[in-house]
Amino acid sequence: MAREPHTWCSAFFGSGLACESVENEIAGCFNAVILDARKKPLLAMLEEIRLYMMERFYNLREEAQKLEGDVCEAALLKMEEFAEDRRTWYAVPSGVNSYEIRNGFQSYGVDLEHHYCSCKLWDIAGIPCVHAQVAILYTNQDPKEFISTWFSKSNYMATYQSNILPVNGSNLWEETGYTKPLPPTARRMPGRPSVKRRRHSNYTTQEILDCLGINEEELYEFEGLKHVPVNLNISQGFEFPSHLTVETLTENEEDLEQEDHESRI
Repeated sequence: MAREPHTWCSAFFGSGLACESVENEIAGCFNAVILDARKKPLLAMLEEIRLYMMERFYNLREEAQKLEGDVCEAALLKMEEFAEDRRTWYAVPSGVNSYEIRNGFQSYGVDLEHHYCSCKLWDIAGIPCVHAQVAILYTNQDPKEFISTWFSKSNYMATYQSNILPVNGSNLWEETGYTKPLPPTARRMPGRPSVKRRRHSNYTTQEILDCLGINEEELYEFEGLKHVPVNLNISQGFEFPSHLTVETLTENEEDLEQEDHESRI
């Protein structure tokens, strides 16, 4: 409780925030959008993010102009979700704009004048909860008129009224006397270069014997084989002796390839 619970616990949220979500996933959505841009160099990354935000502001502003009515569609859809079981509730008047909303043994107090419900959902979300909607309909009013002004079309338009100005490309940048930044020169890393190739799980018996540096008699002695199989399938459980493993086979193969490469040079 000492870590500012009003920032992460809905029980401590204040009124007027118009957001009942503890996590609205804004950072997660933004990071998902710029996932490819984050892999680029700094200037290219910032340029791609700028273009995305500039286009997004324009699209949202055009979408806002097409809204019908004074309330955003998302707020109306959420209000319908809150009113899923509205038929099971009924209002009992208590005073001027004051009602008790009941459903069996459950009851909540609603004050239409101060936009308050004892369930606190209306205070936090800014959208009438099911109890508030029952009280509003009891007075023959429209629940849309009790939605917070944060969800109005005018505020939505004001959010995206400014735009990100276009920027000239690098072809119009002023020339400077400084040396242009260049990528680092390629250098050979220490150690033996790795051989990248597709390794097969099936080797012929002669290939295995050549790579391990043993003959057929030694293979008989280690494995107790009565005959030498044509193919040894490593992936199906063929077991080498404790000191002759598949890793040994791989290392010997790489040594042979390295020797062959050096001989060609």
